[in-house]
Amino acid sequence: MRIPIAAATALTLVLGFAVASWTGSRPLGGVVLVLSAIGFVVWHRVSGLRLPSVVGFTAAAPGAALLVAGLTEPLDDGTRVFASFATLALAALVHPFAGTKLPERLITLSLGALGVVAAALSSLFLERESDW
Repeated sequence: MRIPIAAATALTLVLGFAVASWTGSRPLGGVVLVLSAIGFVVWHRVSGLRLPSVVGFTAAAPGAALLVAGLTEPLDDGTRVFASFATLALAALVHPFAGTKLPERLITLSLGALGVVAAALSSLFLERESDW
């Protein structure tokens, strides 16, 4: 039985965000997504299957952003949003590890571009006296 790529990716992302909401801990959900991304990429390298690679590269950036959102909880909301989106943008730097696989690179760079735009827009609403 084959699982469509979109369904497997959605299931992984839902799992990470579900752990974050069930436990009330954003860092735990981020850790789940980051570790699952690493696990999927390792699985791809060992088995040669394509689906784990796509899912792994799709889950890496949102996992890092969710982890930072949880770790910056003591800061004000504007700073947390900016830090999360900036992390989403920086997490796109994992795209060279995708090698020549175009879908993985496009997904990762698209998430990075979304992070850059969202961080730029959220920076307009940072307070001047913020910790950032």
